[in-house]
Amino acid sequence: MMPHTVSLSGSLSRRELGVAPRGGLDEAPPLDATALSRTYDPDDLGALIEVDQGPPPLETLGLFRGASPAALAEVASAAQHRVLASGEVLFAEGQPTRSVFVVLGGALEIQRHNRESPLARVRALGWTGVFGLLAGRRRATHARALARTELYEIPAAPLLRLINAEPVVRAAVKAHFYDRLAQVFCGSTPLFGSNPVPATLAALSRAFTPAEHPQGHGLVLVEPDAASLYLIGHGRLRLFSPWLRDPLTLGRGQLFGLSCGNVTVEPLTRVSLLGVSPRRCTSPALAELPERARAQGLFIDRSLFVGDAGIPGLS
Repeated sequence: MMPHTVSLSGSLSRRELGVAPRGGLDEAPPLDATALSRTYDPDDLGALIEVDQGPPPLETLGLFRGASPAALAEVASAAQHRVLASGEVLFAEGQPTRSVFVVLGGALEIQRHNRESPLARVRALGWTGVFGLLAGRRRATHARALARTELYEIPAAPLLRLINAEPVVRAAVKAHFYDRLAQVFCGSTPLFGSNPVPATLAALSRAFTPAEHPQGHGLVLVEPDAASLYLIGHGRLRLFSPWLRDPLTLGRGQLFGLSCGNVTVEPLTRVSLLGVSPRRCTSPALAELPERARAQGLFIDRSLFVGDAGIPGLS
């Protein structure tokens, strides 16, 4: 049976996203377009420098690129300007997710509690908090300022309305979500080692490929004599294996992988999968995946292993 894949289009409901709107930000000052003309100098964490071309239109910035000015009006009026001192914590892992942030100047370090090395650094015109907003109710990472950092906080409610109203924003946000999901997972799971070097994590996270599958369309994943790994970003599915007596049901935030052979996947709802295989990545960390999964007791038959991604808000 050939895999059936659909595009990443489609509306995201608040119930699907698991996010409750936050009150109290309606009186925030409007988004100042002149502040968005500042960019980040990578040689100076605290630098705020002016762009000669003048301030770019809001609709050309990051995840908002291509959205209509009219649709962006509510988001711009709800944004709250904030300034962090060097070392100040923006949010902590496990906290409720009620907003996202765009950095105007300075830099943020993103980290998880179980890793010595940071997952990422977010610099000017970079975004953070989007993954937590779409993944669930809690922050999956910890963010602190590496220098004096200026940013805007955008509440969840108007941003979610914009995502549902503007297809280009929805597509950009989905792509951003999958990128961050791969990044957070690779930087958190012990399946790739206790503290892999950043270059290894970057190569692994880039190799993950997202796909969505509609309910009722079965597909067969065949990985002969090779290791592969799939993370469930949304929905529920059922696994059938030649060596399983009964089918296995998995849901959002869980993972499954193959050391060899094949498994049949039946989506019970619309399912989003993030997958990586040797065809996409030649990292030794992927080749060692079955051995690490076996050491953690994740194998449930001769070729199939299952587990939890361990990401707050996703499971």
